Amino acid sequence: MDRGELIADGTPDELKDSIDGDVIKIRYEGDMNSLRTEMEKRGIKTMIVNDEMVMNVSKAEEIIPEIFRIAGNGIKSIMYKEPTLEDVFLYYTGREYREGRR
Repeated sequence: MDRGELIADGTPDELKDSIDGDVIKIRYEGDMNSLRTEMEKRGIKTMIVNDEMVMNVSKAEEIIPEIFRIAGNGIKSIMYKEPTLEDVFLYYTGREYREGRR
């Protein structure tokens, strides 16, 4: 649910599975929009949230070397994890969940 509208339906595991396999978060000291453009040229959906680029990919271990080839020394940090329900909300709405915010 987002602002009273159903945006996705399923069990928690089904919802997490619906956004590919892994979530990658990058802090980058270069031009974040250029990096985003390069990733999207490769068919990877990206979002920029709180100075981080967030990507949903099926296999992070295959994408991360490509990120380093593109971004080089500009990467300040990179991490990947399995998606949480917060990641699902971000994926479907394009923004973070804030409890009590309308």
